[in-house]
Amino acid sequence: VSGSNPHRLSEGPPIFAPPMASLFADVKQAPLDPILGTTQLYNEDTDPRKINLGVGAYRTEDGKPYVLNVIKEAEKELLDNLGTKHNKEYAAIDGIKELKPLTQALVFGADSAAVKEKRVASVQALSGTGALRVVTEFAKVHFPGLSEIWSSDPTWGNHLA
Repeated sequence: VSGSNPHRLSEGPPIFAPPMASLFADVKQAPLDPILGTTQLYNEDTDPRKINLGVGAYRTEDGKPYVLNVIKEAEKELLDNLGTKHNKEYAAIDGIKELKPLTQALVFGADSAAVKEKRVASVQALSGTGALRVVTEFAKVHFPGLSEIWSSDPTWGNHLA
């Protein structure tokens, strides 16, 4: 290395590579999402009588997200307990053990025959889309003959990916 700049190998003008085409030059822009697109169209509409029929969420009179009091109370309870009652270690690969039977009872009913007969399996995933990704990847690997997965219409654009 010569000169005062330790990152340059030689003196003289820097050498630049010729401009390259963008890595994303051939990637086509995705079409407007049928659900989020409704909200985008709502935001662009100037009619004062407009109603947002996009993503289902409670809204204030100003059209801002409304946080229910029960959510605020739950958040406060979680924050009050953080560091004392909640385990901060990584969960098992399939999720928090104690959460799975509670979720099964909530979804299928506490007296569900399928749950009682252990015909229901549960895993915890990072989000709705993340959960769909996990289950479809699992199905792809473990059920190679599976050729069809149904989704709602409309659905989120990333659900079809």
